[in-house]
Amino acid sequence: RTREKYLIALTAVMCALPFINLDPLDIDLVVDAGYHGEANGFTISIVDLLAGILFLALPRSPNPAPYRLTRYAYLACAVFSVFFAAVPLYAWFSISKLLRGFFMLATIVRVAEHKRLGPWIINGLASGVILSAFMCVYQRYILHYNQVDAWMPHQNTLGMAVDLVFPIALAILLVGPKWKFPLATVGASAICIVLTLSRGSIAMFVLGAMVVFFGSLIRKSSTRKIRMGIIFGLCAILVVAKSYDSIIDRFEHAPEASAAARDKF
Repeated sequence: RTREKYLIALTAVMCALPFINLDPLDIDLVVDAGYHGEANGFTISIVDLLAGILFLALPRSPNPAPYRLTRYAYLACAVFSVFFAAVPLYAWFSISKLLRGFFMLATIVRVAEHKRLGPWIINGLASGVILSAFMCVYQRYILHYNQVDAWMPHQNTLGMAVDLVFPIALAILLVGPKWKFPLATVGASAICIVLTLSRGSIAMFVLGAMVVFFGSLIRKSSTRKIRMGIIFGLCAILVVAKSYDSIIDRFEHAPEASAAARDKF
């Protein structure tokens, strides 16, 4: 509680670890490996443990928890659905994961209200993206994977996770005097997204970039932003030219199982 540098390190590591596969360190209280839902057991991860440490170390928030009504209404619907589930235990697996997410949110609120810890949430997430980019390059050009996923369970998972961090890094890059780390994060995000060949992730990446860039211009235009927009546009053209064949092939020859899964969903 009194050693701020440890709190900073814990925050950065906690936010970077979700991008890295540390399943062997999970504590599985109950698990059914044969069930392939979005949660297959009651699990405590190393990220949960770090969140617990920070939750206890930081003072209670003076502000009410965000999204309280929405979260509890959603939780009530989830609990109510247990009564109609073919296998109630599997439904409780998902609810336990939901509660872990609620606890993580409560921890992040305490971290964000600390005078120095808030930026380290973003630094940790950005570090996870940069590490993922190195793994993606290794998988694509050393292991020759067609679609990379770094440490994530699926390429779509990686793509969507990166798409949550990328807009923040781009917004900071457009306005901040500190540009090296945000630029590295933006570049790493582009590498991850392109190498996943995930159609949804690519579309979200482009949409996110456009919303952030034009939103930033509307808020306050500057020659710096216009110059960066031109540079990013040229880089995008080069990337598309290099990866055009792979991207088009992915759109034209997507496996039938992919479409079937979407239809079923």
